[in-house]
Amino acid sequence: MRLFFALWPPPETARALGEWAGPRETPPTLSELVKQLDASLMEQGFLLEKRPFAAHVTLLRKASKSELFPELPSVAWPVGEFALVRSSLSPQGSRYEVVERFALQG
Repeated sequence: MRLFFALWPPPETARALGEWAGPRETPPTLSELVKQLDASLMEQGFLLEKRPFAAHVTLLRKASKSELFPELPSVAWPVGEFALVRSSLSPQGSRYEVVERFALQG
């Protein structure tokens, strides 16, 4: 998977910025995995986000414009597993805990 980097929200509208990395296009195998996962979650009664899936890694949150990353190179990112992660918000920031890992085949 090749990654690109983006600012969120657009700098001209933001009070605080975040920066994230993600693929220009979601690989077909990942799209299929998301589709199957969504279907299974809906069968179990989970409410899903309306926004389309966007694979990404958040690099920076609540940054001022002076804290932004310089332009970063293209990166190859092999993926062999995915994880179910629980996030907890607190005044100190976000905390993430891996609940379970799932190996990908192929």
